[in-house]
Amino acid sequence: MRPTFFLKACVAALLALGLTRPAPAQEAGRAAQGEAVKGPVVGVRPWEEVARWGQEMVERGRLDLSRDVELQAAAELNEDGTFKPESVSLSPVQDPVLQELAQRLVTALSQSRALRVVNDAEAVHMSLKLDGQVLRFHIAADLPSKERAARLAEAYGLMLQAVRQANRGTDVGLLYEGVRMAADGRRFNFISEVPREVGGRMINEMLARRKAATPRQ
Repeated sequence: MRPTFFLKACVAALLALGLTRPAPAQEAGRAAQGEAVKGPVVGVRPWEEVARWGQEMVERGRLDLSRDVELQAAAELNEDGTFKPESVSLSPVQDPVLQELAQRLVTALSQSRALRVVNDAEAVHMSLKLDGQVLRFHIAADLPSKERAARLAEAYGLMLQAVRQANRGTDVGLLYEGVRMAADGRRFNFISEVPREVGGRMINEMLARRKAATPRQ
């Protein structure tokens, strides 16, 4: 497998949350029911920085992503969707480089502000699991009430259907096919399963477009 897939797939998973944004009419309808939902604008730069660090570690032989990887973390949120630094906890990993990777991924997730939509959560739990085929990315947010979790899952579910339909037959469409959002009591769950080929190809194209659009010095 390609060594940077794990990092690229993380970006793809977060884009699946950030790109699922309501059209004005849909948003107005949700607001009328007391649940205005806006997809967060995901900052990609923090993930690019992690990718550069990860590529350097791979080239130096210090990071081996050809094996299965599982990382877990939990944190409390500020209003802007970033993490409260003192609240962040990481599950211990024996490999110190993987431990640093986990810390960098959590920092990137915080700086990207992808979780602004659940900034009223009491706590957020995250897990990343990579095997030879798929990256499974799971965010679980403990919201103030089961009604809030249900409304959020319903609103995002409707938007997700529309996005899947609009992108059918494309890599983006395949990405969204692996996204699920559901409520379990007060917990709102965002789950993304990204096929390694889709995630790597999609992010390579995204970064190429970004590079082409950057003015030359």
